[in-house]
Amino acid sequence: QPLLVATHALPSLRLPARRAGVFQPPPSLPSPLSANPSFRSAGGSVERRAGKTLVNPYCVEGGGTILFAPPGRGKSYLTMLMAVSVDSGQAQVFEVNQKKALYINLERSTESMRDRLGNVNEALGLPRERRMAFSNARGKSLADVIAAIERFIEDKGIGFVVLDSISRAGFGDLNENRPVNAIVDALNGLGTTWLAIAHTPRSDESH
Repeated sequence: QPLLVATHALPSLRLPARRAGVFQPPPSLPSPLSANPSFRSAGGSVERRAGKTLVNPYCVEGGGTILFAPPGRGKSYLTMLMAVSVDSGQAQVFEVNQKKALYINLERSTESMRDRLGNVNEALGLPRERRMAFSNARGKSLADVIAAIERFIEDKGIGFVVLDSISRAGFGDLNENRPVNAIVDALNGLGTTWLAIAHTPRSDESH
């Protein structure tokens, strides 16, 4: 059963960037968007330009991608392969534009992620001990760590973020639309290209 990919591109006109560390979601429904957006006149581009991809053809540069499949299908390894490829500039598997990558791990132990990173590095012909930025926050939610992630992205110049996974985001029931929209808004608010893992039920292959 192949993995399915859905993309969500950022709008061309974005709200003003928020200062790092000011993410304060209300108890009822988290939302990273500013309540007081500003508006201004804007002109179109002079020439037609083709859209850019960070990981061709899966990840739109400056946008977001959600990769989903039932558990146990290799989503974490695939997204780590994409992250290491982007971070290192290795184009053996995917055509990539090199950017600093950050992998947000909300599900597994630090040692497990070290083993996986070593395996992916070795598969790409890189030293097993090659380093990449990680946020290992098992037991926490995305809502818990989003402010620290924003500061890290700004400080380190991160250009690609991987979230493993949306099910640990902590924004509410994912069977409802508003929490899912809040998660996408939060990831878009990071101001960088992102890739997030989503799990479908083991018993349902119809997605």
